[in-house]
Amino acid sequence: MKIGIDTKNYGLHQGGIFNATFAPLTGLIKSKRDWEFLAIGPEAGCRWFTGQPNVQSCLVELPAIKYGGYLYNFTRFPYRLPKGLDGFYSPYYDLWLPKDLPQVITIHDLVYFLQPEGYNPLLLAYYKRIANRNGALAKAVITVSESSRRDILTHLGLPEDKVVVIPNSIDPQWLSPVQKTGWGEAVAARFKDQALLLYPGGLERRKNLGRLLEAVALLPEGYCLVLTGNPAQYRKAHPRLVHLEKKGRAWLPGFLSSQELRELYGLSQAVVYPSLLEGFGYPMIEAMATRKPLACSNASCLPEIGGDYPIYFDPKSPAQMAEAMLEAAGKTIHPNFVFPEKYRLEHNQPQFIQLFERIFGL
Repeated sequence: MKIGIDTKNYGLHQGGIFNATFAPLTGLIKSKRDWEFLAIGPEAGCRWFTGQPNVQSCLVELPAIKYGGYLYNFTRFPYRLPKGLDGFYSPYYDLWLPKDLPQVITIHDLVYFLQPEGYNPLLLAYYKRIANRNGALAKAVITVSESSRRDILTHLGLPEDKVVVIPNSIDPQWLSPVQKTGWGEAVAARFKDQALLLYPGGLERRKNLGRLLEAVALLPEGYCLVLTGNPAQYRKAHPRLVHLEKKGRAWLPGFLSSQELRELYGLSQAVVYPSLLEGFGYPMIEAMATRKPLACSNASCLPEIGGDYPIYFDPKSPAQMAEAMLEAAGKTIHPNFVFPEKYRLEHNQPQFIQLFERIFGL
């Protein structure tokens, strides 16, 4: 049994796609030592599989041109795909694969179907076409919430037994106490007189950052919004941020290591997640894992994932958002709170393995 693995997104991002799929995939590789795996894609993605004795690499680099990633999907990658594979797994759904190659794909959400506003029409047409094509060809489609499953069944018209929900799981290190470093001590000293409100959500339109900034402006003095990610892109997309930074109401620390991010959760008074649409909402389980109060949108799948843990608000109301952030910042998580079993790796990884055994097992 020889299974190809799409590593493109592991090279481009270490965000939601990586968090949702890499650990279960690693568990599959380790549990099937008699299977061969071929990591196919850029070196930056294939490197994550170095050291696995039953994984070889086939490097296919992205074209170093504008829109190179999209050209890669339906030109360079298909033409360099090795022969002789028995199956294929992609943590996303955007590659043009041969019709006769059995495949399992993960579709995290259908944002291009549900919230097309603000996207290039050609990009929308591409993603809708490839989602319909690959959804129909796949032996199984993994998604991460019942909300996303309903969207996939509705918009792609797939058979119910083809779409399988395997929720995201937290990296086990998040469930252990974090050791403070000099970086964390410096942050604590800098903001000793302020309450930090952590936003780890990103810049896509659906993330609703514009309304979040309006809400922050409504908060009393003493609260500072922390936004992780590329500071230059944040400032370009939302010039209001520069004003908030000057007033000490926003801080952009840039890209953080896993250690630094865990420390930042620990230092924050609350986490805020104002998204209009998600397939899962990974920062929600990071907040739960670190026992941080969470002010969260009541849209999309988020109430399904969060249950009764967050303080919910209407994501289209900055006033409600501000009230929820204040309430969350004053909340104490009950000492008997237990991180949900359904978001633990030891619960979800076996589901992933069993699915591949059913689809590809001899």
